[in-house]
Amino acid sequence: MAVHYAHDERAAQETVAHIRERGGEAFAVGADLSTVAGVDGLLAETGSRFADGGRDSLDVLVNNAGFSTTFFEATTPEIFDRLFAVHARAPFFLVQRALPLLADGGRVVSVSSAAVRVAVADVAYTMAKAAVVAMNRTLAHLLGERGITVNTVAPRCRGHRPDRGRATGAAGNQAGHHRHDRARPDRHPRRCRRCRGVPRLG
Repeated sequence: MAVHYAHDERAAQETVAHIRERGGEAFAVGADLSTVAGVDGLLAETGSRFADGGRDSLDVLVNNAGFSTTFFEATTPEIFDRLFAVHARAPFFLVQRALPLLADGGRVVSVSSAAVRVAVADVAYTMAKAAVVAMNRTLAHLLGERGITVNTVAPRCRGHRPDRGRATGAAGNQAGHHRHDRARPDRHPRRCRRCRGVPRLG
């Protein structure tokens, strides 16, 4: 298993150790996925390490890199471009350029967000995550001929009670999220960092 990291090598090595302690095989690979060169470097290093270990294919590709920095009013063109580079462009080219390595019958899993289904203040982040949902719907069709499944996982914000009866996911998955009710801001949870821009009474 290849464990990617952008900056926190220590956390990646801890994850590798955790996997090895349980009988798995893993290694850490550092790469800046905000650049296409970083995408290519990640795949080249992974392919090389796989070959050294006697593997010639990748079974599962998980697109989980991401970050969120600010809200609508404070989003600069530089922040916007980096958000889309990491959340949308990197998954696109990772899948595209990993196809020769990805095994028939393999899996592609991309992490989106429940934010794409509700109104939140982090607009650029939500737009980038929505691009992942759109991409995976089409990839599921394109890669189906090779038996490769493509799914999107949309986690909800931590610390919230799921919106019962309206839990919604993308591409065949389900994930809960509280309801953003601007008409009843007194009901809006206060703990979610992504939702601070939603008006509340009092």
